[in-house]
Amino acid sequence: MQGDISAGVKVMSAFDTELVAVIPEFLEVFGEAIEYWPLGAIDARVIKAIIERKASDDLIGIPYGKTLQITIWVANDSKTGIASTELDRGGDMVKLPVKTGLAAEKRPIVGLISEDAGMLHLEVN
Repeated sequence: MQGDISAGVKVMSAFDTELVAVIPEFLEVFGEAIEYWPLGAIDARVIKAIIERKASDDLIGIPYGKTLQITIWVANDSKTGIASTELDRGGDMVKLPVKTGLAAEKRPIVGLISEDAGMLHLEVN
């Protein structure tokens, strides 16, 4: 989050304020429901995420084999998404369908690709 720091509190810019305001509608239209499992949690939190599933690198020694790269976009918010301040890369998990139409499975969040006031872009293993 960028903006002025006044008395130790970050103040969002007008752009950031508008960006944060549209995230719930954006995720409602384009997102899928997934489960977020913080490290050590007993229960999951159901959140909306935009899931990018794409074949990436060839698997060595396996003809036509590809690895699957999964990234997700979630609200940068501790109630409706995942706040950047609570994220534990390698410890937190998400339960999502790896391929469209398949049953959901738990996968670790392994990287933070980018963040802004409204969303986090995360790498899932």
